[in-house]
Amino acid sequence: MNIGVKTGMCAATRRLQICTVHAIPQQTPMVVDMQTVPVTTTAKPALVLNRRQLDALRKANGIETEAELARIIGVRPETLWRATKGEPISGIFAASVKIAFPHASLDSLFSAVSERALAS
Repeated sequence: MNIGVKTGMCAATRRLQICTVHAIPQQTPMVVDMQTVPVTTTAKPALVLNRRQLDALRKANGIETEAELARIIGVRPETLWRATKGEPISGIFAASVKIAFPHASLDSLFSAVSERALAS
């Protein structure tokens, strides 16, 4: 089961490292998949929420309000509002959504984009 994705920039090689963290029941989470991809821009990568997918999960689980969804995820309503408006999210936010909806794939919930693309 994937429980999180961690990204980081290697200063020496200017390459983005993407780690997928998996968990095995009753064992410590471990990194089992690491990718390194070239980064050709100085803009930092960012994760953004797929609003349509989150809305579909909310409706499928009978969650009626954004406030209730924020409570289930474990974030303040303001944090959820910013994420739904396309602002970059933290790894903690992504992990909280994944814990709240363990059957949803991270790839369907989030997209990696350049912060430069967010500014335009």
